[in-house]
Amino acid sequence: MWPPGIARGQRVRWLGVRWRLSWRRWASNCSCQIMVSALLSAI
Repeated sequence: MWPPGIARGQRVRWLGVRWRLSWRRWASNCSCQIMVSALLSAI
């Protein structure tokens, strides 16, 4: 029901938010994996 330009802007913003959330989750997951591997190598 929006004009195409506004709808496109909303979609881009929504995709950016989703991408940022998934990137943050992946980064925290990666740092956890690095800590676990460091602990395992220290043992």
